[in-house]
Amino acid sequence: MEAELEPRLVPLPAPETIQRTAEEVLKRPDYQLEGSAYDMTPLVRQVHRAISSVLDFFRHLHDLSPILYWLVLLFLLLLLAALITHIVLTFRAALRPRPPSAPRGPAGEADETPEDWERQGRAAAQSGAYLAALRFLFRAGVLRLSRARGKAIARGATNGEILRLYRGTAAHGPLAELIGILHAKWYGGGVCEPGDYETGARAHAALRRAAQGMRDAHRP
Repeated sequence: MEAELEPRLVPLPAPETIQRTAEEVLKRPDYQLEGSAYDMTPLVRQVHRAISSVLDFFRHLHDLSPILYWLVLLFLLLLLAALITHIVLTFRAALRPRPPSAPRGPAGEADETPEDWERQGRAAAQSGAYLAALRFLFRAGVLRLSRARGKAIARGATNGEILRLYRGTAAHGPLAELIGILHAKWYGGGVCEPGDYETGARAHAALRRAAQGMRDAHRP
């Protein structure tokens, strides 16, 4: 009876069996961490593969023709430099403060006078804001021309459209000169110097004379 109550010893599995069972457990989906939302390994592998492909292409190109290799490399460097320059200029243009605009009356353009714009232009030039001064003089000149012809220019008209309106008149040359300065210095991102303002001021004076001539021609 006592012999039947003695505990029986169960032999442990072999170490190979334990290792194989553990590997099978770890292979279950619950224990798979690869491919999770925080695993950057696939992305790193894709980037590495792309860079390796580019380097392999250049190595093969160099083996095929060293001259062609250097030409392609030079072209890509120039393209990269142009792209960086374009990005820098775009950011500079976006961050550049816009010149102040002249105040308007409560009724809008009907209360504007060329003298108001010209006064703003002289004030801006005296403070060294030559680009803003030229914009004011351009607006004053266009307003004088539109009143001389007795027809307002449509709001939102482009400089090219305004220039075409006065093709064949004495105002076309001064307008083209003033618009050219604005395109180069404002839209082109150039620096407006005092000489540019003097040239624009002479063009504006010519616009005033042209507007006076149009007004005299329309008188009975």
